[in-house]
Amino acid sequence: MKLYIQRKTKLICLILLFITVKQAGSQTIVLENQMVPLRIGNHPEWLNFSNAPQRELKIVFECTQNPTQKTLSLRQEDVKQKWLLQLNGKELGNLNIDENPMITYWAVPPDCLNNGQNSLLIEPADTTIDDIRIGNISLIDQPLLQLLSQGKVEISVTDGDNGYLVPARITVVGKDGALQPLAAPTDRYLATRTGCIYTGTGKVTFGLPAGVYTIYANHGFEYGVDSVKIVVKSGEILSKKLVISREVSTEGWISTDTHIHTNYYAGDGDATLMERAITIAGEGIELPVLTDHNVKSNLDSIANLLGMKKYYTPIVGFEYTTPLGHFNVFPVTIHTPVPDNHVKSWNDVADNLQKSDKPEITILNHALDNHNNFRPFDSKYHISCAGTDLRDWKFPAIAMEVINSSAQLTDYMRLYEEWFGMMNRGYNLTPVGASDSHTVSRYLVGQGRTYIKTKDTNPDKIEIKEAVKNFKDGKVMVSFGLLTEMVVDTKYGPGELVPSTSKELMVSVRVMGPGWTTANRIVLYANGIKIREDAILNGSGPGIKYFKTWKIPRPKYDVFLVAIAEGPGGNKPFWPVPKPYQNTSSSWIPRVFGSTGAIWIDGDGDGQHTSAYMYARKLIEVSKGNISNLIEKLTSYDAAVAIQVAAILQEQGDILSSPEVSKAIKKSTPMTKSGFKKFIAEYKISKTSR
Repeated sequence: MKLYIQRKTKLICLILLFITVKQAGSQTIVLENQMVPLRIGNHPEWLNFSNAPQRELKIVFECTQNPTQKTLSLRQEDVKQKWLLQLNGKELGNLNIDENPMITYWAVPPDCLNNGQNSLLIEPADTTIDDIRIGNISLIDQPLLQLLSQGKVEISVTDGDNGYLVPARITVVGKDGALQPLAAPTDRYLATRTGCIYTGTGKVTFGLPAGVYTIYANHGFEYGVDSVKIVVKSGEILSKKLVISREVSTEGWISTDTHIHTNYYAGDGDATLMERAITIAGEGIELPVLTDHNVKSNLDSIANLLGMKKYYTPIVGFEYTTPLGHFNVFPVTIHTPVPDNHVKSWNDVADNLQKSDKPEITILNHALDNHNNFRPFDSKYHISCAGTDLRDWKFPAIAMEVINSSAQLTDYMRLYEEWFGMMNRGYNLTPVGASDSHTVSRYLVGQGRTYIKTKDTNPDKIEIKEAVKNFKDGKVMVSFGLLTEMVVDTKYGPGELVPSTSKELMVSVRVMGPGWTTANRIVLYANGIKIREDAILNGSGPGIKYFKTWKIPRPKYDVFLVAIAEGPGGNKPFWPVPKPYQNTSSSWIPRVFGSTGAIWIDGDGDGQHTSAYMYARKLIEVSKGNISNLIEKLTSYDAAVAIQVAAILQEQGDILSSPEVSKAIKKSTPMTKSGFKKFIAEYKISKTSR
């Protein structure tokens, strides 16, 4: 047999003496045994694709005509855009749009192959930059369904703490670690994709080709994972029982994902309403909020029908999708119309929402993502470090996403920095972790999540009013693979004000996570400025990965404290960390992280929290235009207050570059210099971009 592989403009001819293998009684022809990099665009999307790969892959080979269906098998990696797969000019389909390594199978219809020369072509159907790998391509002399049904596997998943079957995600990978296609029955209690089955009942039977596989079972972030290696033989049935147990204690807190989509209402993504009901249970989300685009979504009746309602309390919401940003809104009534989304400013967003449902919670989503040529916190109009909007728009939300696991950033701290700036400006925003999942398995529902301080005895009877109030008050923790708790003076947590009672603060921090994530660093911030940092040396075990109490001097002015833990992202096939949605660099290191909400310290003892912006205003007022006096008064404050002073001075006129200000800054403290320098640098970037 002769095999020709065309790469770029060069034709390579390989004469193979024998390139057929037997697979469970069927003949397999190997067309490509290596992984071939392909690229849309002229520049690398990722550094590990820097060897200038070709735009398409063409394989010319010889075989005989097929009177019956055959199966084409290939491995794909990092597919983000649309790629076409053609055999002899006939389209077999598109590669799966999914960055995870996976094997995909394609039915080759009867008479699709020619006697003699044949051609397989993989080429882009898009112009957006995309680096992918394709390879391990083979032609199997067996119909697709028959191939997938060579052996059967029966899996049950039980909770090790009580012995009951539990909703779970089942992940199947081959010996090379790629997700493996499988044949699962059409069942309303299952949500099936390549290498993945969510089961609402805790059990499933599915087919696999003969081979060696690893099967994982897990139940979201709070549980461990169990796995088993199996050898599937043609005609045999294997039965395996997997046991998973809780590894992260969340007593007194409920898990919520405030950004969940279905294709039933939104029309994008691939998760049906029934599948979404199953995946939410499988990932252990207790307070799910459906937020389809400009459509109110109700999961209650479907969850009841499937028996999933006992695992969670669903909330009706929607994603208010406008030309000027996306906002998640809840709780709302299902029957009232969604307000007009044709807005001209954020003032319209706030007004339109209040005219309709008057929702208690409005969240700004993915503030640094570009949709319809608009980025909510674009440097043209927004000064990040100061939290200032140069368009004089009214900020329409009471919360913002700091973790969006489906739309990650190259630097995960960027959204936290935006949140810190807004907090210092006086917007007491609740930080939010959410998934923005539109799919069953590409982006996991509940991967980014928020924990709300609320009674959690009965997940199907969560008191929504209490949960909403505590969410608004900032009594939350945010999680993406880790959970970070903080208590000040033994009893004050996120969303609370620590009274002025002593000269020192006792700040206790605990980092938790399942055994399949690792923490290696913890940082404590005051007003968004790092004040403590510690290495986590034994952060790979289940449960508590770190605990420490810091003694820190009580500041003489109010600040908010936030603790953030992080660790390596790893490569878990049952919990894959997505690459950045709109990457700003070809270099990226996956991380897991978790943070507390903000704990306010009443440093000045007036019984209320005062933002850096309010301190800045007071200092400017009492200085009565005396710049030297103003800068001298900043000696007692941190860089966050100095940034707000610089922002206010800039708003009053272009005086930051004046000789008087420059002279006063030179004599100031390092904190004051740092604050002014940071603001001036960001303002210059903003001015240039306009």
